[in-house]
Amino acid sequence: NFALVSNGVAALSMLSTVFVLLLAYCFPDHLLGALAGLLAANLAVVGYWAFASGYKFKYEVTGEKISSSFHLGIPLIVLGVIDMLFLSIDRWVIYDKLGTTMLGYYVVGIMTNNILSLITASVANVLFPRMIEKFSKDSDPAAARSLLLGPLNAVSALMLAIISLILVILPPLIRYL
Repeated sequence: NFALVSNGVAALSMLSTVFVLLLAYCFPDHLLGALAGLLAANLAVVGYWAFASGYKFKYEVTGEKISSSFHLGIPLIVLGVIDMLFLSIDRWVIYDKLGTTMLGYYVVGIMTNNILSLITASVANVLFPRMIEKFSKDSDPAAARSLLLGPLNAVSALMLAIISLILVILPPLIRYL
């Protein structure tokens, strides 16, 4: 089943990219199209998991389960709102304290960081189920070593190349644009 999860996560990465780009292009409202693409990709993967696993989902809603869900969910929602509030305050302070040029540099750095973290998060999402599968067979952490070190070395080399390229290209690009 771990292979099924891993394949689903890999398919979700690819399908969401394809569906988001395709539907965002096709819809008059591009944001709505991108959201429809995410929905379509997630539904496709859930459908794949349901079909490939042969598992029959039993939907059962009881008052106890609803209460348990609210007891867990409400604090998480409150923490999310507090996090968004602090992030918004942080952005307003940064906006107030930095000049236009420095704010532009800051935004370019934030955007670059977001793109680079997406790369590593995608690799982690695909490899994590396989690592759990290898670990769970013998309960031996060394069993997952190849899945940890191989991609880590590859991503490290890739990130080194990308960051070096950004450091070389970005300053002249900013200066002349």
